[in-house]
Amino acid sequence: MALCGNARHPDLAVRGCNRTLKDIRQAGDLRVVPAATLIALHHLGLNFVAPAAVYPGGSNFFRVVVHAITVVVETAMLIFIGHAIRMAFATAQEARAAAEVAAAELEKVTIRQTDDLAKTNTRADRTGELLERFKLEMAGSVG
Repeated sequence: MALCGNARHPDLAVRGCNRTLKDIRQAGDLRVVPAATLIALHHLGLNFVAPAAVYPGGSNFFRVVVHAITVVVETAMLIFIGHAIRMAFATAQEARAAAEVAAAELEKVTIRQTDDLAKTNTRADRTGELLERFKLEMAGSVG
């Protein structure tokens, strides 16, 4: 039942990191610290209670220390990476909100320009009609 020598043993820590990163709300959150503490206590306890179940040849305190250091490093990395990911999402959300405000403002400007163009076309049509009437009046008065 010993995991040492088992092909799955080395990737247990990596699998733990992957599972934590699947839920971004926990990655980078200090809630991973109690889990890391539990893992360290698990290694320490098994070293004394059932060493043959984990380590070939019996108890190995050095290996427990190495595992504990690994857990501490992984926990620190999870907290840092999770924080960085959450900050990236927050920045993206802020950029999206700013883009939505800019799009709304652009829509207002477009509506205003369309109205201005319609008014200008109406004035141009009226001016054209006045010019034609003026031409007709001038032609009638001259000749």
